[in-house]
Amino acid sequence: MLGLHRVDGAAIECKETLPPPKDWIEKEERRRTFWMAFWEDRCASIGTGWPMSVEEQDIHTNLPASEEAFQSGKPAPTQSLTEALRSSGSELSGFAGAILLAAMLGRNLEHMHRTTPDDNEGDLNGKYWTRHRDIDNILLNLTMGMPEMLRIPMGLPDPNIIFMNMCIHTAVICLHQSAMSRADKHQLTGSISTESKMRCVTAAMEIASIMRAIAHLDLSRMNPFMSFCLYVAARVFIQYLRARRNDARFQSSLSFVLNAMNAMKKKNALNEAFLAQLDVEMEACNLPRPNFTPTPGGALQQV
Repeated sequence: MLGLHRVDGAAIECKETLPPPKDWIEKEERRRTFWMAFWEDRCASIGTGWPMSVEEQDIHTNLPASEEAFQSGKPAPTQSLTEALRSSGSELSGFAGAILLAAMLGRNLEHMHRTTPDDNEGDLNGKYWTRHRDIDNILLNLTMGMPEMLRIPMGLPDPNIIFMNMCIHTAVICLHQSAMSRADKHQLTGSISTESKMRCVTAAMEIASIMRAIAHLDLSRMNPFMSFCLYVAARVFIQYLRARRNDARFQSSLSFVLNAMNAMKKKNALNEAFLAQLDVEMEACNLPRPNFTPTPGGALQQV
């Protein structure tokens, strides 16, 4: 209604509810307001499976500029979502990077849920698998193309960068778990499921590694949707341990992730909801549920 989805688009004949921005700062405020709403829409949908409210093709608002530019009021160039994906995130701020990954989670959701009769999931050259490869290539390019300032550990001071890195691996897991499900359903070549399983396991380990790197920080400052990333990683560990329950490395990673979620649940109720779901899954797999306690200073430690 406010037209914030077309801040940088060409003028169109429709009712305007806001006057033109008086300067670059006000224009950037509108960008940031829209993209925060977009982020919340994507995160709510990927966490529930419900439809998304904002369509990408309707967006004509550039991604936010850097925090430094916004705080100083100094105009800086901005990119569209399409341009940012094409450049593999090489010119993004932390906030814009988190938005870009929220967009990829949204594309994952559409890929999984907006199937059509001509998707031909049983054919590796069909539309479903073509989309799968397109999304996977974007995620790989983002992973490889990000500058050091957007990576861990250099980006540790910025919660948006931490969230962005977690979301990359979460998107990989969501994409490849869907691929495993389709491959098994249509009895496709075993290499598809095997490769996707390895991608999921590797991504889950990366999420646990990032969590270890930030365990000493103030977790209340972290993006609340990070709980979903930890939940997705924990599910991968549980599925792995179902067949290899004596694997000490995965037992340790699962325990650490559960400990992290337990430590954060007082500040973020999402953790408690996800922990309850994980407890049901662990009980179904006959896996022991560990007891945890926070140590002084907010560190994470299993007891």
